[in-house]
Amino acid sequence: MPNYFLDNEDLQFQFDRLDLRQVVTIQEKEFTDSKKFEDAPTDFEEAMDLYKSALELVGDIAGNSVAPKAKEVDKQGANYLDGKVTFAAATKEAFNKLAEAGLMGVIIPREYGGINFPATIYMMMIEMISRADASLMLLFGYQDVGETISRLGTEEQKQEFLLKYTSGEYIGGTALTEPGAGSDLQSIKLKAYQDSEGNWYLNGVKQFISNGNGDVLIVLARSEPNMHNMFGLSLFVCHGGEKVEVTRIEDKMGLNGSPTCELYFNDAPAQLLGKRRQGLFNVLYILNHARFSVAAQALGIAESAYEEAMKWAKERVQFGKKIYDMPPIANMLFDMRVQLESNRTLLYAGAQWLDRRNKLEEHIELLKEEGQPFSEEKEPTWKFSQSIMKGKSYLTQVKREN
Repeated sequence: MPNYFLDNEDLQFQFDRLDLRQVVTIQEKEFTDSKKFEDAPTDFEEAMDLYKSALELVGDIAGNSVAPKAKEVDKQGANYLDGKVTFAAATKEAFNKLAEAGLMGVIIPREYGGINFPATIYMMMIEMISRADASLMLLFGYQDVGETISRLGTEEQKQEFLLKYTSGEYIGGTALTEPGAGSDLQSIKLKAYQDSEGNWYLNGVKQFISNGNGDVLIVLARSEPNMHNMFGLSLFVCHGGEKVEVTRIEDKMGLNGSPTCELYFNDAPAQLLGKRRQGLFNVLYILNHARFSVAAQALGIAESAYEEAMKWAKERVQFGKKIYDMPPIANMLFDMRVQLESNRTLLYAGAQWLDRRNKLEEHIELLKEEGQPFSEEKEPTWKFSQSIMKGKSYLTQVKREN
């Protein structure tokens, strides 16, 4: 019975050396969430135990439920017929297992059904899921959609979209790319307009959208028709459905279990997400997270490739001996292992800095709301009180050094 966490000594090594005390203390509001939520940790050590248990759970699901059916998923793929997209049976089964385990809201606050974990832990989960089936990552690894709504949305939007998202009833996608606007997002043309009552609607085409058949879509659209630069763009959230037509899905070389869709928005009702004309800035924040997710996906794929190569090298016999015992083959495997471990170190070191930046920014915003004094540093070094280092209080001061 393989467990993709317990059988990966290097991943465990990385977990044991995570430095998340500052992040977790801020994220758990000095562990006061434990007074409101039974599953919230009461201190940092309990939080780390919780994270480890969750990683073992994901490792078990990945190794014993997802991986054995990955070839079946790749063969069956996602299918498109009469405007409807269907997932492979094994994909739906795996997604339901993750949802039942409460893992579809890993980085979303508990108030909305999530489990409020740091992004670093979430990336470790993505690595394991991707090792089992890289296409499933595009369902599990799109929790940034929910995180974006929890960060930018109104309370009404959070209630409308997040509770069903974290339960697994909804899946989500981010609709950015258009036929003439891929990397050049400021050239987006999909139109957002308001009626006389101020309601927003979307018109236009999006292309190469992972999970474009989703129930919740975050959409970058041009809300200012006379502004043709990035300041004319706003971010919207809408429900998938009749007004968002999937016109086709792409034929791809891999990741066949994940549908990559072309979408036609036909006066689709939408809601402004965040501030108007700030769409591209908010998208850049989303993409910062997405780059880490894709890196974790690539690492999971590489780990799987290495394990297959090692297994084959120990089974294949040539010239009277296993090819694993031949120096040229052994050197190739050693090089693969070194690259894997160095890349894993780089990924999780970077993910911890992503967590630190996000949580410090959230804390500064909280201080602003409460009217407490603070100042910001010019340099990317942060000074904490001794108590935060022990996990007993919030960040107490951020000092600008002129």
